[in-house]
Amino acid sequence: MGFTDFCIKTRWWFLVIGILTFSFGIGWILLIFSIIGFVKNHSPANKKNKNYSLPAGFNYPDKVKKDNFIKCPVCKKGKIKKDKKKPKFKNCDFCKAQFKKTGEKSFKLSVKNCSDEYADYQYANCDFSLNEWNTIALTGKTLRENILEQFRRGDVPNLSEKEIKSPVALKSKEHFIWVEQSQLYEPRAVRNYKGGSVRVAKGAYIHLGQAESHQEMRHIDNGFLTLTNKRLIFSGGQRSSNIDLKRIINITVYSDGFKVNIENRQKPQFFATNDSEFWHALLTGAIKNNS
Repeated sequence: MGFTDFCIKTRWWFLVIGILTFSFGIGWILLIFSIIGFVKNHSPANKKNKNYSLPAGFNYPDKVKKDNFIKCPVCKKGKIKKDKKKPKFKNCDFCKAQFKKTGEKSFKLSVKNCSDEYADYQYANCDFSLNEWNTIALTGKTLRENILEQFRRGDVPNLSEKEIKSPVALKSKEHFIWVEQSQLYEPRAVRNYKGGSVRVAKGAYIHLGQAESHQEMRHIDNGFLTLTNKRLIFSGGQRSSNIDLKRIINITVYSDGFKVNIENRQKPQFFATNDSEFWHALLTGAIKNNS
């Protein structure tokens, strides 16, 4: 166990004992150890990756569904073997990458024993399922990244063929791709007045100053955002939007959603989603197929 791991595991003990012994001089040292433990425990490196949603029918291929590591996902050369001294750990016999068992079939990667060549490995400290690690070992990417790349190439799913009922009425040669709860936002002009008023007579004032206007995103409605191979449709309680994919000029992705600029429409529309990158990949592929 390294110093950082030790501080993380004992941070609460250090905090309590440090407070009780602070007046004796050693307490402040224990408090420092406690602070290190709390900071490291909440750092991004110690957080699991977010779960992500994928369309029905997408799953790990049989070639990665194994009971053991196919090969080391870090160096792509070594074999992953059990650590004889630490039952919960498995190590690569080539690059010394270490995998700690965190669930029935999930492992967290540590590259602290690897050479500097692997110090910046993109999946270091990630906690993935065995299937995910095997996918990375064979393709260099997670299942999610592979599927998003597939979408961007234009190979998007046809959920109509998977007997999933479309939430909107489909037109001829139109099929359902994806649906998700969403929120619609649109820019609105907001005016701010700067200055004051001067009284020139009883009940009469002259307003001095100027008005400034700026755009602000306003929440319009809650509803469902549906993508087909021809349209992007928002269905809300008060407001609906029906966008032909051929009229989308560009897509801007944000952390909490995406914005679309539409041909012959002055104002863009912003849709709040759980996974904007996922939607961007779907839209990109659907537009490519529809062009």
